[in-house]
Order: sequence, then C-alpha cells, then structure tokens
Amino acid sequence: MEPAEFFTFLHTPHSHFLTPLTQGNIRVFCRVRPLLPSDHAENLEHHCISSIEESHSGRESKVQRVFPPCSSQEVVFEDISLIVQSALDGYNVSIFAYGQTGSGKTYTMEGPHPLQDDTMGIIPRAVHQMFNSVVELKDKGWKYTFTASFLEIYNETIRDLLVDKTVKKEHKIKRPTSNAVHVTNRKYLNVETVEEVLSLIKIAKQNRATACTRMNESSSRSHSVFQLKIEGLSKKGNITSTLTLIDLVGSERIDKSESRDRLKETKAINCSLSNLGGVFIALANKDTFVPYRNSKLTYLLQNCLGGNSKT
Repeated sequence: MEPAEFFTFLHTPHSHFLTPLTQGNIRVFCRVRPLLPSDHAENLEHHCISSIEESHSGRESKVQRVFPPCSSQEVVFEDISLIVQSALDGYNVSIFAYGQTGSGKTYTMEGPHPLQDDTMGIIPRAVHQMFNSVVELKDKGWKYTFTASFLEIYNETIRDLLVDKTVKKEHKIKRPTSNAVHVTNRKYLNVETVEEVLSLIKIAKQNRATACTRMNESSSRSHSVFQLKIEGLSKKGNITSTLTLIDLVGSERIDKSESRDRLKETKAINCSLSNLGGVFIALANKDTFVPYRNSKLTYLLQNCLGGNSKT
C-alpha cells in the first residue's frame, strides 16, 4: 500500500485536509495553499476544484469543502467550529491536518509566529471558542475545568513537548481500563485562560523535531498532538471529554524532499501515515477489528477515533 493510500486523492504538494468522521461518514476538507516565492512557479496558476470524489472500498466519499488559496484562517475555522463545540457536549473530538511536506499543515493548525488575530490557526481559535463558550454556559449552571498536554510522536517514540528537550523521560501508552488511555510521565497543566494555552503552544513549537528538506526549510518531522481534557459539572450531570488537535508529520517522497540522509526517519513517517489510513479504512467499513495498535499515534488516539467520537 502506498503511504496513506486512503487519502491519496488529496496528496498534492500544495494541499492538505481535515477529515471529520461524523455519523459514520468520512468528510474531507481540502485547503489549497497559495504559491510561495520559494516554489519558483511564477507562471503557474492554481486551478481550484469545487468538489472532488474518490471511491474507496466500495464507498464513495465527497470533499465537502474546498478552500481556495485566498481563504483566510477565520473562514477555514468557521467550517469546523461546530465540531469543536461538540467537545463541550461530552464528545471526544479530533481534528487532523494531513498533507505533503510544505503543504501548510502547521500554518493551518497553529498559525505563524508571532500570532495575530487574523492569522491564528485552528488550535488557538478552538481554545478561544472553548473559553468564550464556558463564560456563556456558566450562567446556565455549568462549571468547566481544562487540562492541557502537548506530545509529539517521532520515529514511533513519544516525546513531551512541554518538557525541555534535555530532559530524558520514557513515555509508554497504557490502558488501565477500556475507556482510558494513559501516557506515563506526561506533563499535564491546568489552564484557565487563552493566554496560558498560547504560551504552551509557543513552548511546544520550540521543542518540536524539525529538519530542512528541499520542500520545506523547517519541515516538521513528527506528529504533534495537542489535547485539552474537558470536565464539566452541573446539577444536570457531569461530562468528561477530550479535544485533540493533530498536526501530522508531512508525507513525502525521498526523491522530492531530498532527505536521503534521513531515510530511517522518512520510513517511520510513511509507515505511520499508512497505518493511520488503515484505521480510517477499517472505521469507514465498520470492521469488527480496527488496527489501532499498529502505530503509536493510533494507539494513543483510539478513544478519540471510534465509537461516539467526532473526528
């Protein structure tokens, strides 16, 4: 199987997408990034597509939304804001950004540094939405607490992005119960303001594994997994959920990225993405067995992908 074959039809150098899995359906959002001076493609024009269809395993899935290069960060977030809001209703919510190296995944998920109101990505916008909604829900008798963590998976090894790189701790994924996934030695921080979360994003960005390739001078070499655990209390009952926002490592071909000196790393990247594709195929086909344990990423996120989750 080609790496992440399930998503091959959006596997182009200038696009990435988010895949909400709602009510058993796979929805694909495609964002086409603008051409950059480094692309050396002054005479190349974008041909935007209003809809894309792909048949896979006997099922047909449509691209629900295509964002052309002129689309702002705000417009992109508007289309997924209702899914984000579901986390306050008790659903485990996950959003992935997937695409080739240099396609703009990190820009979409986080935004450029320094962050500004108009360039903020999905993670800071989602956090803003969470805290704004909590203020409104407080009047209805709800009290919420938030706990944040930030991990990366690099070469099938888990690293804590909220801990200095020089600190060496082993992290293992454990399942004490069927409904819980625990990562040993993970750093959790209670957060009460948007500013606190933005500070964590800045720390994580500094600690994340990156490298220079032909396609991107600062290519992310790991899966970045931001998780916000949400606990709500009221007289009507309690809820516990997790909002997970994932900036996947960029898929790549060695002949294009010219990262031959990082061959082991590239193999781990493509294998991990292929395993993620296998999980989505199994979920789409409603298979009785879903191969979550084939990679650290899917093993970590298994409670956020299946069942009553929204991804």
